[in-house]
Amino acid sequence: MINLNKDEKAFYKRMLSNTSKLGCKSISLNAKNCKTGSKLAKKKGSVCYGCYALKGCYQFPVVQDAMARRMEFFNSPNFIPIMVWLLSSLRKKKFRWFDSGDVQSVLMALNILEICNQTPETKHWIPSKEYKIWREAIKIWLNIHKKLPENVCLRMSSPNIDQEPLKGFENTSTVHKDKKAFGLECIAYKQDGKCLDCEACFNKKVKNVSYPLH
Repeated sequence: MINLNKDEKAFYKRMLSNTSKLGCKSISLNAKNCKTGSKLAKKKGSVCYGCYALKGCYQFPVVQDAMARRMEFFNSPNFIPIMVWLLSSLRKKKFRWFDSGDVQSVLMALNILEICNQTPETKHWIPSKEYKIWREAIKIWLNIHKKLPENVCLRMSSPNIDQEPLKGFENTSTVHKDKKAFGLECIAYKQDGKCLDCEACFNKKVKNVSYPLH
């Protein structure tokens, strides 16, 4: 466990964000830096076209500065122990990675898995479109640990609207508009945009979650 003073604790707690939909903590990066998502954001018919994290309050200088600090944090040598401390101190033992942005490198992906491994009491949901990064990270992780942490659900998102779930991953997500939902349909739109008691995205037994386009 890392030792932090009062000011350092307050500083790092501000790295986490609140998700009104989920009612739990998350952490974000600038969506402009998404390797795959930034390309999809320019493509009509993709799930990233018109991305909410590329407009509105996300463009305010204060938010952009906070995103830059988070990127520095992700690349800090103390990222793992500090995140383990932050997650261990949370009352609600659920955590969503990347309410905006996405994983940037294989090393970052491996660090995230290690944090999940060191916080077994917390349920982790990792949505991502960085397929190549995660394929390589999973290969390295499994070569060392044999299996992914039981408390993490890595969901790889199909890049286009109404596209079927991606092959080769245990858990996936899709966005539907003109076609029926693949697998389990997200019910947040029936609940004022909130998850409430639903934990489908965190549940590895739910193979695919399909989100209605909104």
